Amino acid sequence: MSKRRILSQYMVITLSTDVIPSKAISLLNFSDESLDSSFANGDLVVFLNELYNESSLLLSESGDISVSGEHFRHYITEQKLERGIEESCDFAEQFTKYAVNALPTPAAAETYKLINPEYFFSNVSFGRTLKYLIAWDNLCSNVLAESAFFSQAHLLEARTDIDASVDMAARFYYKQSFQILRGFLENAVLPVHFCNQPNEFDEWRSNNYHTPALRGKNGLLNKLVVLGLITSNLSNDISDLYQQLNGSIHGGEKYLIHKGLHKNSWSGLLFKEQDFLDWCTAVSKAIEVGAKLLQINVKQLMNLRSSGDVVCATCHNDKYLKLEKFMFGGRNFKQYLCAVCGHQSTFDEDGHLSHKVTQYEQ
Repeated sequence: MSKRRILSQYMVITLSTDVIPSKAISLLNFSDESLDSSFANGDLVVFLNELYNESSLLLSESGDISVSGEHFRHYITEQKLERGIEESCDFAEQFTKYAVNALPTPAAAETYKLINPEYFFSNVSFGRTLKYLIAWDNLCSNVLAESAFFSQAHLLEARTDIDASVDMAARFYYKQSFQILRGFLENAVLPVHFCNQPNEFDEWRSNNYHTPALRGKNGLLNKLVVLGLITSNLSNDISDLYQQLNGSIHGGEKYLIHKGLHKNSWSGLLFKEQDFLDWCTAVSKAIEVGAKLLQINVKQLMNLRSSGDVVCATCHNDKYLKLEKFMFGGRNFKQYLCAVCGHQSTFDEDGHLSHKVTQYEQ
């Protein structure tokens, strides 16, 4: 396979430390809107514009410097939106494929209604959920690009939790999709706690940590509220959703894949609209609270980094860092390679986090 030709390279120097703007988080109350409607022109676009509304310098190889103004942010938003819509269409097609090919059990054969192939493209609840999925993907991508995470493992795990929940729901494993969301909440809460208690984070990394209960008087949520790290409203939202999802863990009849056996109404492994709509609501709410926790954790991390000490963003090692200096576009940069986990971080001469972007020939 021939290598793609490099068209240009430039260094993005991040000036803003507001990786997740509060304005973007405040917009996470998406409206019901189907994928086949004006999906690309509504509140999702406003969210993406606010998320990527950060100040950066673009340094070319020749040394030309430009500020990432409105035009650049609009370009980024368009690219992210286009990718999000493509992935949303893929999700809708995936859900459709399984739904139209599902066969009910004999007990449900007479009452089961075949799914319209356009159902997932025209359902407004699913459309709203797709907007949350796009938002979450972009939030994670932005945090990862800026190395603005306290625990990369938890962030990646939470990201994978959402992907797995989507995949399970598409295949009608609704109970399992709810169970995964319960784990997602835990993976979203723990980094906020660990950032405040680094010793416990070290215990967790050494597999010598017993995760405390999330809810209750001595639970993590209440402790975070007392410390002023999260609000009571956010704690209540997380607790309520966690309680709801507990039913999927403890075998509530409504969550069972094979519910209805005791009254001859078992329909088998197939699309169940109410279960599907309940999942849409749950995953959207999970992403909403997860995004708020992620923003809180990013702010915690930025406060820690304000000391000016160079620390590996992934494993927090501050001793075994290999320094390499290089020039790009006539400016000096420092790149730190962690000898423990291999993570690389690049800074300009003023200490601003930077990363190189390469444009290839299509």
